[in-house]
This record gives sequence, C-alpha cells and structure tokens, in this order.
Amino acid sequence: MPPLRSAGPTYPQHVPLKVMGHSGPALRADIDAALARHIPPGTPIEITRRESRNGRYTAYTVTFIATSREQLIAIYTDLRGCDTVRFLL
Repeated sequence: MPPLRSAGPTYPQHVPLKVMGHSGPALRADIDAALARHIPPGTPIEITRRESRNGRYTAYTVTFIATSREQLIAIYTDLRGCDTVRFLL
C-alpha cells in the first residue's frame, strides 16, 4: 500500500480573503499595504467592496493567486496586526 499523503491544499491556488472593519479609507490602505508586502507585482488581484446597511462597516473580498501556505500566513498575520481590521476570514 502506498504511503498516505496529506490532504492539504496545493499551490498555486485562487484564494478569497474576507476583511471587515470600520468604514473609512484607512481600512483599504491597510489592506493594500499588506498585499503589496507579500504579493509580487503583476499578480492579478480582484477586490470587491460591500458596506453594511448603515454604512458603519465595510467588507472587502480580496481574491488572488496564493503561491504558498507561508505567503497566506504572512498576509493573515499582517492584516491581524492592523487596528482597522475587525474580522478576517
């Protein structure tokens, strides 16, 4: 019987990242800065924005091609450290 392999994700792969925080330009600036630090220039990135009903919160969905698990961990770690980010999925 062949050895069992890990069922973990393979890279590269498209990743949807959800980032939510209080509405305002600082949230988008923090997202852009984190992505710029960890995603090579020229990599396609799709960003969609949705505001809460009362406009107090904004949710961004960032879709990009992740090249490794380490890259994802670095992006999540960077975003978790931002004061503007309230939720990260």
